[in-house]
Amino acid sequence: MAMKQVAVRDVVAAMQQIAPVELAETWDNVGLLFGDPADAVTGVLFCIDYTPAVEAERMTISPAPSVVVAYHPVIFQAVKKFAASDVAYRAMRAGVAVYSPHTAWDAAAGGVNDLLADLCGLTDVVRLGLGMGMSSALGAARIGRAAGTVGELVARIKSRLGVGMVLASGEMDSPVQRVAVCAGSGGAMLPGAIAAGADVFVTGELRHHDVLAANAAGIRTLAVLHSVSERFSLEVMATRLDGLLASRGLTRLSKADIEPQAMG
Repeated sequence: MAMKQVAVRDVVAAMQQIAPVELAETWDNVGLLFGDPADAVTGVLFCIDYTPAVEAERMTISPAPSVVVAYHPVIFQAVKKFAASDVAYRAMRAGVAVYSPHTAWDAAAGGVNDLLADLCGLTDVVRLGLGMGMSSALGAARIGRAAGTVGELVARIKSRLGVGMVLASGEMDSPVQRVAVCAGSGGAMLPGAIAAGADVFVTGELRHHDVLAANAAGIRTLAVLHSVSERFSLEVMATRLDGLLASRGLTRLSKADIEPQAMG
């Protein structure tokens, strides 16, 4: 039996089931950023950032994926000019559709923050109250119960994410009871984590003064680097999308998509 042809509009509809755009923050730019909904899909390449390295990788794949799901929007704010040096310009010229789920995936049930909470071994997980500057009715961060020590939580995170280092504040032998998680740059959710009584806050990155504020409030912080806290969730997203499309095997993860800040 011949497999049914998948169009860009089918990818958009499936992504809407996975991470409804209505959940995104009002300041964000999510959904189909550009591309023709009627175009046929030759493949879907998943990445955190659509960088020149990922662009070059896409062109080595046969057939080259005609859709890129880039977690971070390749177009974020209003753009007045496009030049050949822009990956977005080159993608448009090549007829590549780019879709971004970003904060919709953060807030979605079963999205990156639910997955991060599970990775940390949390139980009784609930959505964390809104933080400063956050507008989503559902909220992005999560908080749940945990056991053990900060050091044991760090070891679990390093093992599950495959990283050799976590930026940690606080004593490693401190007990852990309530842990808040927020993938990416979690500073806006820190006040909510403090108010909810978390004793550990796990995120991708924090500003220096956010860490000082956390220390003053008696909450330990664990930062794993921005995209490291997000990238592990792409496999789940890709698998879900593949299961919703009429033709299977169209999705794949970028190998060239890496954290721009290497841990030395």
